[in-house]
Amino acid sequence: MHITHPASGLMVDDGIVGGGIPVANGLALAAKLRGESRVTVCNFGDGASNIGAFHEALNLASVWSLPVVFVCQNNGYAEHTAYAKGTSVERIASRAAAYEIRGVTVDGRDPLAVHRRGGRGHRRRPLRARPVAHRGRDRSPRRALRGRRHQLHCRPTRWRRPGPSIPCPPTGAWLLADGRLSQEDLAAAEKRAADAVDEAMEFALASPFADPDEIRLDVYAQEVLA
Repeated sequence: MHITHPASGLMVDDGIVGGGIPVANGLALAAKLRGESRVTVCNFGDGASNIGAFHEALNLASVWSLPVVFVCQNNGYAEHTAYAKGTSVERIASRAAAYEIRGVTVDGRDPLAVHRRGGRGHRRRPLRARPVAHRGRDRSPRRALRGRRHQLHCRPTRWRRPGPSIPCPPTGAWLLADGRLSQEDLAAAEKRAADAVDEAMEFALASPFADPDEIRLDVYAQEVLA
């Protein structure tokens, strides 16, 4: 949580559910007031679309005509609550109409479709995507409340097999068919990715545990300044 890297456009990552939605409006407003050709993209889950900040942010984004795209990644669960038990609409994007904002739904498992829908530069458009999420962030015993089939956000096994429901194989097939990569290029890219993951895992497993005193680091202003 709280990852920030302005140089690459990542302004803030918020640990509060839905907390980044109104912050996105602030960033979009700043860009508008400065006359910058920037568009703010805000990602959040389907559970966050049920909190007040979501509706307040969409209302202000519409009132102020802000250059912001709201992307709701719907994985079917708000931590332990199934989508149908906590959300009154079939498609979250349909809520945009209440604020006179255009809303579209796209299959988040298809990177090309997401790029086509989200990369057109439209303002004030919430985008609802359906990604694959095999594991949730919670490892507590309460996850059993989801039932055996959906523990840890697991989707049906067909979503986990290589094929049209998994992003990488279709994208690789498109790159090959479009002549953008050769089979050798694709194999080399996959190997680089696998090697990077292996290297990161080895580094993490070989690293010592953090000093307990670090739990206070970057928490209080006087310690940061010191």
